[in-house]
Amino acid sequence: MWFDALVEAVDMVQDTADDSGLPPDEDAAREKLQGEIKASLSKAGALSKLTGNRLTGLTSWKTRFFALSGSVLSYYEKEGDLYNEDMDALGTVNMQTISSIKSSNHPEVEWKRAFELKVGERTYVLQADTAEDAVEWMISIAASTGKLEVEQASDGTWVSKNPKAQLNKRLSTYGAGAKKRATRGRRSVAKKRTSMTPMDITAAPVANQE
Repeated sequence: MWFDALVEAVDMVQDTADDSGLPPDEDAAREKLQGEIKASLSKAGALSKLTGNRLTGLTSWKTRFFALSGSVLSYYEKEGDLYNEDMDALGTVNMQTISSIKSSNHPEVEWKRAFELKVGERTYVLQADTAEDAVEWMISIAASTGKLEVEQASDGTWVSKNPKAQLNKRLSTYGAGAKKRATRGRRSVAKKRTSMTPMDITAAPVANQE
């Protein structure tokens, strides 16, 4: 009886060890998930976000945890929500929809630490803890758009530019005109050449009658 019981126990242990349906270690799974999420982020941290009340029209500042991953900027109520599969982001911004990035001149912020994101008709006003962190955010967001670059102006503020759009504008303004002028010039020269009377280089020169 003992022998049969031990054999049965061994079989049960082996079956349990091979059972992939067992719940994994929750702490290990949580740490692995956090590591994977952190590795996918190009920039993350707390920012103060200016929020307006649509009913009262009043504005207030709320601290949110922002995470930039690929071409999406998401923000949460707190950092822990980023790693919680059951929590959705409070909002997301597609980097392709950002048209400009600049230092904020909002009266309620310190411009060195604040910046604005222009997204369609909406403007996000965000403030970092330090001026250095604000610049890092602007540079990271601009790089994620794939089209914008930020540079510091002579007054110390930062503003974005779109080199590709500027180049296309110059080409459409000057390139087409230059092509048209060059084509017109070639046609004029060709027409002038065909209208000239051929010279007989074999004929003797005419003597000067004077």
